[in-house]
Amino acid sequence: MGQAAKKPQDQKRPNPDQPAISARELNPSLAPRAQQAPREDLQSKSQPSYGGPGYKWRLMKLQRTYEMAEQRGVSVEEVALERYGSMDAFDEARAERQFVEDRDGSQGRASCAPMDSRAGFRRPGAPPPIPSSSMAQRSDKPAVSSSAPKGPSVPRVLPTPRATAPASTASLSVDALNKLEASVLRAELMGRPDAAQLRAELEASRAGQGDTSLERVEAVPVLDGFGRMYDIGSSSDTRESHADSARPSKRSKVEDDGSETLPELVRQEKFSAGRADQKDADAMLAHQIMADQGFENDLDYMDEEAKRFARKRMRDDAMKRQFAVQDFARTKRALDECPFCWQDDGATPPSANIVSSGTCAYLALPDREPLVDGHCWIVPMQHHVSSLDVDENGWTEIRNFMKCLIRMAAARQQSMVFFETVLSLRQQKHTYLEAIPLPNDVFPQVPAYFHQALSEVESEWADHTQVIVFSETRPFQHSMVSRLPYFMIQWDYKGQRGYGHVIESLHGQYTSRAAGPQTDEPTFEDGDHVGGHGFPKHFAHEILGTMLDLEPFRWRRPRHVTGMAQQLEAFRAVWAPYDWTRELAPPLTFASTTAMVRGPKHHLKHLAAPSSWMLDKLSGTYAPRPSTGPHKLREALPLVILLRNRLKYALTGREVQAITMQRIIKVDNKVRTDPTYPTGFQDVVSIEKSGEHFRILYDVKGRFVVHRITPEEAQYKLLKVKRVQLGAKGVPQIVTHDGRTLRYPDPLVRVNDTVKFDLVNQKMVDFIKFDTGAHVMVTGGRNIGRAGQLIHLERHHGGFDIVHIRDPAGREFSTRLSNIFVIGDSEKRWISMPRGGGVKLTITEERDLRRKQREE
Repeated sequence: MGQAAKKPQDQKRPNPDQPAISARELNPSLAPRAQQAPREDLQSKSQPSYGGPGYKWRLMKLQRTYEMAEQRGVSVEEVALERYGSMDAFDEARAERQFVEDRDGSQGRASCAPMDSRAGFRRPGAPPPIPSSSMAQRSDKPAVSSSAPKGPSVPRVLPTPRATAPASTASLSVDALNKLEASVLRAELMGRPDAAQLRAELEASRAGQGDTSLERVEAVPVLDGFGRMYDIGSSSDTRESHADSARPSKRSKVEDDGSETLPELVRQEKFSAGRADQKDADAMLAHQIMADQGFENDLDYMDEEAKRFARKRMRDDAMKRQFAVQDFARTKRALDECPFCWQDDGATPPSANIVSSGTCAYLALPDREPLVDGHCWIVPMQHHVSSLDVDENGWTEIRNFMKCLIRMAAARQQSMVFFETVLSLRQQKHTYLEAIPLPNDVFPQVPAYFHQALSEVESEWADHTQVIVFSETRPFQHSMVSRLPYFMIQWDYKGQRGYGHVIESLHGQYTSRAAGPQTDEPTFEDGDHVGGHGFPKHFAHEILGTMLDLEPFRWRRPRHVTGMAQQLEAFRAVWAPYDWTRELAPPLTFASTTAMVRGPKHHLKHLAAPSSWMLDKLSGTYAPRPSTGPHKLREALPLVILLRNRLKYALTGREVQAITMQRIIKVDNKVRTDPTYPTGFQDVVSIEKSGEHFRILYDVKGRFVVHRITPEEAQYKLLKVKRVQLGAKGVPQIVTHDGRTLRYPDPLVRVNDTVKFDLVNQKMVDFIKFDTGAHVMVTGGRNIGRAGQLIHLERHHGGFDIVHIRDPAGREFSTRLSNIFVIGDSEKRWISMPRGGGVKLTITEERDLRRKQREE
């Protein structure tokens, strides 16, 4: 009989109406068993082990805690409570760092202290032992990650290691210290018995704060004394990273095998400041070759001695920063000890014997016995190592002093020579120009004497020309450079007549850029050109003293001067008639700023602007104020008004400035970049890119008109003679309406005549006499802008002379003589006229003219 087959039991199907609940559900409202199930200590499972995954992030968090505490100036414990939530977690992080350092065998800061013998036998799960004060002091330093990216560093302050004394109590934060002080004051006011105890606690806390902040901060400048950027290395300094550790890492050794990266080489090439071996590898190589007695010009020999011939570079960035700090200290010391500079922000004047002072330069007497009577110095106000570094304003005042000294010497039958000696740039001494008067019979021998002396002062194998001759095309400022020591002498104020010489020798021996003294490192630096040890310090004094038959002690060892105040008064008495600084306001110092008076205005409102500008009174509050120039404020038209409002070449002032900075705007054939430069009557404005030329004139309504002219007419302008005089040495001169001084004019030129001035060659080519029948134009008064022929002149003694004029329409009018400008002779006008030809129409004539133009 067969066996009956068993049917499989039907599996229990889930009820679709009842939600499925997992056996691992922890919500007690869904699974009641979850409330009774024993919970696992999730916190203990999630607690990472020391050195486990993510330990680098935890170490980075610990490092950031120390950095934030240092930045805020508060205690580490305060930041740790903020970031970790409890001191236990913070202690765990520090213990993990200690564990990682011990595991890696780096023997960090904490491993230097003796370990507690019981530290390795504590119970599992027990908290780590509290480190001792010495251990905590060493372990409170942030760990520096070795994987920090390399890159150029920004100059910053370098703190030295702190010298902290062990304190029994933790230092209080600023807020806690303030609260404690408030409680002390409250207790003292209320007369509480514990006031003395609180006061003692406050003093102890303050003393603790002072003891823990013993730092010495050094400033690392961005630029050196010559305006060059320092190379202070990269931000990942090997020695700096391990400055606090017992010993540096294994890769702290620096191999001098030329293994610098490309960014480092580029940075060293761009940064010109620093030591000589950083900047001139050729000079260092030549110095190593000269120091080797057995040198052979053989490739095999040079390959074997390559490491010895290689330049010695700075071992790490800390040395570079140290050099920058020392160089900055030397610059600061030179400024603090300079006798020619103002000290204490202008409160303390220079110790020099100042005769007269401008705003950018001053005249002073030598501090010792002068070489001759009248010997003086021209000193720039700012601390410059070379006069070539002085800006244009400073040179303008220096030339003014030169002109006045030349005039003073000419009145005494003498001639003046000026010279400057820059022996060393590294010492950063304040430069000055010496002025020495010479008799007229000795002065013609000066060029020959100095040319011969400069040709023989140094070796003939010098790198530069022995004698550099100044000329009109290459004056002093274009012939010499400010980065090399030099000697200069000139006998005019323009620097176009004189000689220059670049100083190269050391200790009287020739030393090229490839050579250096027999020391470990060369002292002849290219950027900080030493120079000058072989060049005589009193080179010019010796030559001039020899020409004047003076004793050698007058320039070698000049004696101290007694009665300097009397000598200053005597020199000021002679200098007073020629002192140009008397026209200036007395210079304000820092000490006198409390009593400052109101100076000149630097703004101009629309309502106060001249009507000749034709500005809209409601378009704004302020109008551009013209700069100081050849024309008065109310007789000038700024370039910004000309380009923006008249020619419509720009919409805003910034666009006008962008146009002028391209150096395409010329006024009287000279480039003008100042948007507020004042243009006036008869000025010629040229725009190179568009090939346009304009002449500034007046219309019959007294408004400035920009008259377009041809290129041929733009080559000259007409100048009215305002004054005829005799200049220095009896040279005849004329002064024109735009401030020009023309020497040696035609003897027939008189006041009120007009001169035709060639703008290309900058000289007078013709003139027009102020006489009956001449074509004239009115530049002031009620008839401004009208033109015609002069028919009659009325002389009024003690009053204004009146001129009668007839215009082309046959109308006669009169005006003052001072308002007349001659623009042509009796035959024709020498300039073209704007529309209307200078004829003023009546209202009816203007109406008829407009109707006629509409009909046409």
